[in-house]
Amino acid sequence: MAGHSKWANIRHIKAAKDGERSRITSEFSRRMRAFVRETGQIDPKTSSQLAKLIAEGKSKNIPSATIERVLAQMSNLKNASPILLEAKGPAGSVMLIEAISNKISHTRSELQSVVKKCGFSLFDGGSMARLVFEEKGMVLVDCDAEGKPDADAYVDVAIEAGAEDVTVEEDEEGGKVLQFACEPNDVYAVKKELEARQLPVRSADVVFLSTSTVPLDSSSLEAIAKAMERLEEHPDVLKVYTNVVEA
Repeated sequence: MAGHSKWANIRHIKAAKDGERSRITSEFSRRMRAFVRETGQIDPKTSSQLAKLIAEGKSKNIPSATIERVLAQMSNLKNASPILLEAKGPAGSVMLIEAISNKISHTRSELQSVVKKCGFSLFDGGSMARLVFEEKGMVLVDCDAEGKPDADAYVDVAIEAGAEDVTVEEDEEGGKVLQFACEPNDVYAVKKELEARQLPVRSADVVFLSTSTVPLDSSSLEAIAKAMERLEEHPDVLKVYTNVVEA
């Protein structure tokens, strides 16, 4: 699992386009969505965990408008259905789009319009997703800011918690996190076990990791980066994955 950071592909092609502030804001928004989806807690007045997460965001200068927009979005989507779409592009490139919507046909139409402008065709997720991506549970734990994280020191913890592997990865802000990988159905059980050991769990989610990559030239990467940026701005989109790397 080493090197398979959940951000690796996206960050690789977007680093030149997105500034540090944009990356931090996008990642924080994803964390908030994942938290609300996992817990169903939407009101920071009644959820100390959500209040703590929001306070963390404000300490990183995440705009209040962004926080309020994410909460409003997730509140409106309480009874929505999940959507998994795949966009196929040149040379075997694929984007996998996770979304949630009350109006699936409408959302699909809007996302199709975005990817079509970048030379991609949109399909319901399934066949290609299983060939190109591997679904994994990922639990992220904050590292000691003053120490040098050593994944080997957490191998026994990972085994006892039910994880398959633990690695040190780089997050969207350039910091280090411990990444515990597990089966998708075990992600929240692993999270609970790590929290019971007093480890500072940052997030727990099911993600898609590319099992094979497609090298593309800079102009093609720029087009995909633009498409991903527009997709991630859509209020119904939770995450976007890709299998492309720089040639």
